Amino acid sequence: YVQEMASAVADVKIARGSDVNKCIEMCSQIHRRYDGFAKGLYSLLLRVFEISWKPGDRKIHKYEEEELEEILDEDATDLNAKDLAMKKRGSLRLIAELYKLGIFNEAMPIVYIITTLPILQQDGEKKNKTNEKNQQQHNSATNLNIALLNSFLKCAGIAFTGLQPFSIQKAIKDARLEESQKKEFLPSFPDIVSKSDQKKCQKAVLRAHDSVIGKLLFYHKNISRKRKRMKRMELMQGEASAKIQEEMKELQEAFDALLKPAATLSDLVGRPMVEIEEEDEDEEEEELMEVLKLDGAFEVNWESQLFEDPETRSFYENIENLLVIIPKKLLEGGGKKKDESKEKVNDQGNDENEGGEGKAAGESSKEQGDENEKNGGEEEEEE
Repeated sequence: YVQEMASAVADVKIARGSDVNKCIEMCSQIHRRYDGFAKGLYSLLLRVFEISWKPGDRKIHKYEEEELEEILDEDATDLNAKDLAMKKRGSLRLIAELYKLGIFNEAMPIVYIITTLPILQQDGEKKNKTNEKNQQQHNSATNLNIALLNSFLKCAGIAFTGLQPFSIQKAIKDARLEESQKKEFLPSFPDIVSKSDQKKCQKAVLRAHDSVIGKLLFYHKNISRKRKRMKRMELMQGEASAKIQEEMKELQEAFDALLKPAATLSDLVGRPMVEIEEEDEDEEEEELMEVLKLDGAFEVNWESQLFEDPETRSFYENIENLLVIIPKKLLEGGGKKKDESKEKVNDQGNDENEGGEGKAAGESSKEQGDENEKNGGEEEEEE
């Protein structure tokens, strides 16, 4: 059951560093008791990298897609990109640790994986507008491969590349140690990798670092251009187009996703992190206004100008005389109508006054008649 044990270990999903340590301890115990376990395990761990190799082989065979479908089980083929990347990180770290312990004796597969790791394509900086989905997938795959490389360099970078992390170099420099003290301070590793293989790994890692930093600066440059373009559109049109805003959002997300892995990679290869210069908003606005003036789009003082253009300013500041603009006929007709309405109101008032006087006279005559009748009645009673 040696092959079954090796297959079970190869299928383990390693997610944390503690899982790696437990697997190393278990593999070491099995290796001491059963011959052939290490050889079978080495070959099975390499399948996730789509390569075939057995101890003693001088060449590494890369599987084709048809061969992978036959060899890999359904669980491995159904893994998504993130799960597959996690599987690769755990397998590569387990391989490197077992090689450092002497359980694996061949470094050729490890060197092959590091030197052929697709960090960036040659045309990665040229974005194809008709294939934006593939571009996003490529960016995601790039970030996952950078994480794989960082994980390997943390556990076996010094042994396979000979590069001291920049943080260690800085600590030694700050401590001002002498040459004799530096050897005691620095971690020492036996020469477990040949000079030629170490040189190949070092060259590949530095090339990957330069590509990642170049991509990061490329994103930063495009973000600055898009920001200036958005501000120019906001000044001229009031609001930037939805397309420009979406492109700006995608660039910013890609830049943020790449920034932290790039900083980690720079430290692990012994290089200082490149400084990302943030443009001053005031200077950027002044440059933009100079460009607008050169283009002839605006010839006004934006600090004191309140109107969009001279016509709008003239409309609000230079108020014209309405008597000059409106035709006289309209004004005369309006006057006649006004006089007629005034006369009509006066006539109505006179009629109301006359009706009131008549009513008052009738009431007074009625009162006089009642009083006469009362006097006549009194005289008759006296008689």
